[in-house]
Amino acid sequence: MGVLLLCATTFAQDAPQPQPAPALTNPQAKPAPGPATSPQQPAAAPPASSPTGEKQIVPAAAERHLHEAVIFEHDGNPESAEEEYKAAIREYPDYFQAHFYLGRLYLDRQGYSQAIAELKTAVNLRPQDSEAHDMLGLAMKRNGDLRGAVAEYQEAVRLNPRSPNAQSNLAGALYRMRDYNGAVQHYRAALALMPKESQKMNDAERNNLAITHMNLGTVFDDAGKPEDAIAEYKEAIRLQPRNADSHYNLSVLYQRRKNVSDAISELRVAAKLAPDWPTPHIMLANLLKDSDPKAALDQCMMADGLTHNAKLHDLCQELQRKAQ
Repeated sequence: MGVLLLCATTFAQDAPQPQPAPALTNPQAKPAPGPATSPQQPAAAPPASSPTGEKQIVPAAAERHLHEAVIFEHDGNPESAEEEYKAAIREYPDYFQAHFYLGRLYLDRQGYSQAIAELKTAVNLRPQDSEAHDMLGLAMKRNGDLRGAVAEYQEAVRLNPRSPNAQSNLAGALYRMRDYNGAVQHYRAALALMPKESQKMNDAERNNLAITHMNLGTVFDDAGKPEDAIAEYKEAIRLQPRNADSHYNLSVLYQRRKNVSDAISELRVAAKLAPDWPTPHIMLANLLKDSDPKAALDQCMMADGLTHNAKLHDLCQELQRKAQ
């Protein structure tokens, strides 16, 4: 668990990556971008078509292999799914769905070069498919090609500007390139496309909406707009009060603004929601060491049991002397 900038939508999304605990002398950790959910299991294959929109005649044997692959993947057997996707492609090399699903499978298993190769084939077979460009962008980003990812995300948005998924992915990539204005524009576009009525949202939609508000808050924070950042973090917390990352992000911003009491309150919530995450405990120990050494020691000991850090151990010893 760590402070994150996450892209929150519903289909081809990055998984959150934990951030390391901050240095004891500087407890403010900077958020890092990354979308919210890993690629979903494939649904039933959509109708095949050529780049010109004409229906493809897919051999029955290729369709059978694809069907078997989808079942294997759904049942948690990626090795067999991979073999069946490859068999479908051998039967029909221009099978868009097989290349797309195989690329997504490789992406989910962190085989980024293989994923890129399959997804490029899918894009060549169906260049007007926004989802294929979006997935290729995700594979490129995870493989370290941020500029290539941005180009694919931009094409996905051009083809389908009403995709909150593509808008969020593009926003996250632009954030990494320090294009804060572009990131704000596309996060706002994603938010405008998401459901807003609480009563009609399912849990996944509510989570996506909350994470996108948190992401936007992080962009505002880095762009030097703390009031906007606070508003976005608070909205994320309103939607998902049990998201420790939002409380932690808000605490970091409060510390930067010298609002120590509110920072401590938010850190206590984050520490309670994520008791195995050492960072909030470390930060609480630092913030409380002068005003309440005993409470600071409790937090320090909790963190010391979760991570090995010489400076943290020294801090705990210092707090033990103060608390006596």
